[in-house]
Amino acid sequence: MFAELLILLGIATRLGAFTISIIMLVAIIITKIPIAFGEGFGRFALHQLNSY
Repeated sequence: MFAELLILLGIATRLGAFTISIIMLVAIIITKIPIAFGEGFGRFALHQLNSY
């Protein structure tokens, strides 16, 4: 929340953008990459279906 406030106010926008980028990168690594390899992650587990 702090980084978003910095960007909205125009104060330390580079620091705020860097912080938000790190948060987004961690979110992608934690949730999307295991799903891409068929592992699943918590509620994001893939269900085995007979047909797609």
